[in-house]
Amino acid sequence: MKQRIFPLILTLALSGPAIAAASEPARVIDGDTLELGQVHIRLASIDAPEMRQGCIDSSGADYACGWSAKTALETIINGGPVTCRGVGWDIYGRQIAVCRTKLVPDLGAEMVRRGWAVDYRKYDKKCTYCDIEAEARAAGKGMWNGKFTMPWQWRGDHGK
Repeated sequence: MKQRIFPLILTLALSGPAIAAASEPARVIDGDTLELGQVHIRLASIDAPEMRQGCIDSSGADYACGWSAKTALETIINGGPVTCRGVGWDIYGRQIAVCRTKLVPDLGAEMVRRGWAVDYRKYDKKCTYCDIEAEARAAGKGMWNGKFTMPWQWRGDHGK
């Protein structure tokens, strides 16, 4: 197994913007983080609720929106191979990347489109997914079908 992981790590570490692919399915950590081999990848330009984060649905009931976001990303990937283009590194040592599957050209955009992530304005000055986010909000998709705290605000309020 180490022989398959090492080339992936080397490709991600040295290539920057080059495409790196996993020869095995990605493991979803949460709504904006994957693991390919032993490399943690943070989807670029999006922020999804934390695993412990709760939201309120349209009927006023609490639900675990962090788990819902993770499940949404697992559904989008559907067990298939994931290919990522590295765009940088975050302060936790995770590769920041734009990732895709055979059927979904941009996992981050799809998470925002389904309402399970938002554009991460703190780090995305171009507002890459703001138009998609506005459409999801208007349609009441995912978290937009109720009330929620922006993930970055939730982390700040909960010491993360």
